[in-house]
Amino acid sequence: MYLIDLYCLGLKDTHFEFNTLPGYYDYSKGEYGLVTCEYALAHNIIYGAVAFAEEYGFKPHKDWAVTQFILEEDDDRVELMEIEFGVQGMPCFIPGPNDDEAKIKRITTALEHTAGPGNFEVLDPLDDEFDKDGDEFDNDSDEDDDFDADEFDEDSFVEGIAEMQQESNAEFRQILKKINKVYDELVRRPETKEIIRNSSIGKAYKVTEGVVRNEYTTFDNDEQEEEYNRLKHLVIDGDDDELAIKSIKAAIKKYSGKPAFYDLLIPVYYFSKQHDKHNELIIDMYNRFPDSLYSKIGYATLLTDNGQTEDALKIFNGQPGLNYLYPDRKTFYITEAADYYACMCRVFIALGNIDSADLYMNAIFKKKLTDIPGNTLVNAAVMGLCEVKMKKIDEVSG
Repeated sequence: MYLIDLYCLGLKDTHFEFNTLPGYYDYSKGEYGLVTCEYALAHNIIYGAVAFAEEYGFKPHKDWAVTQFILEEDDDRVELMEIEFGVQGMPCFIPGPNDDEAKIKRITTALEHTAGPGNFEVLDPLDDEFDKDGDEFDNDSDEDDDFDADEFDEDSFVEGIAEMQQESNAEFRQILKKINKVYDELVRRPETKEIIRNSSIGKAYKVTEGVVRNEYTTFDNDEQEEEYNRLKHLVIDGDDDELAIKSIKAAIKKYSGKPAFYDLLIPVYYFSKQHDKHNELIIDMYNRFPDSLYSKIGYATLLTDNGQTEDALKIFNGQPGLNYLYPDRKTFYITEAADYYACMCRVFIALGNIDSADLYMNAIFKKKLTDIPGNTLVNAAVMGLCEVKMKKIDEVSG
């Protein structure tokens, strides 16, 4: 991949991958919406942009040291083509979404020295306003709210997103709505959008805030349930992690067949930054209770974080929804559903399959699971999806 700025900076980004799965390779080609061209054209664009930028002191991306060898040598054997760089022959710098004032000043100063005053142009980003109405994940907007790709300004868009990110988790709905709106217009195929909108994920069961009884959450007696509730409050208070760990370990030893007590210990290890013990407990819990939903989610999340996404998918036996994993259950607790959807979303983000990730994120929004206090997994999935979609938008819009 070679990301070219024809106007000024030349080769802004480049990367390479080897030994990828054939399915991932084919998916990536379709996802980027590539257009086939003759090799000579691509060659001239890349080498011409690098040469143009170097005239004004801008070096190509560091990975050009490798990716240049994927191309043919730049010699007479490749047809020389006339490609226009700059604007009317002069460099024109367009600040990007991640360019702060210091970087803009640095590039402008370089142009003053290399091109000379009056021999280059710097464009200011537009100051577009973004509508903050509505809270649906997909964009079933009316005619007045249609997105105009020709008027899309990425800098203003990202600035609006950054401002919303600084607010509460409730604003994530607005962030992703805005990103999804642009993504649907610039990247996603219409038929895929329709599939996501009509997805059956989450429709075959109820998600509730009430008590959900199953073999993993039912206690043998009142003593066990009272001890669980006492320890739960100790964890929520968060005043003494060591006391919580010691007390929960005692309960695990006493009630070794109850996964609910393991579930209490995992967040204490996480928030007290005892990551090795946190990960060991997740693996131990999965080995002890492989059919528990929380065990599956915890272990699949750990595998995903470690880059073992194919193994993470196997945890769920290739099943697409909770009703397939647990066909006898008609009700799931809100954190069960939220964590499962978020886990699956992150798995598919890691696999580069944004459409499949959106199937599960759509379920999160439809069931209003974005505002569960302290749910780091949902937040991670939302922000992960924001990041990969913005990267796609940036690639398509240039």
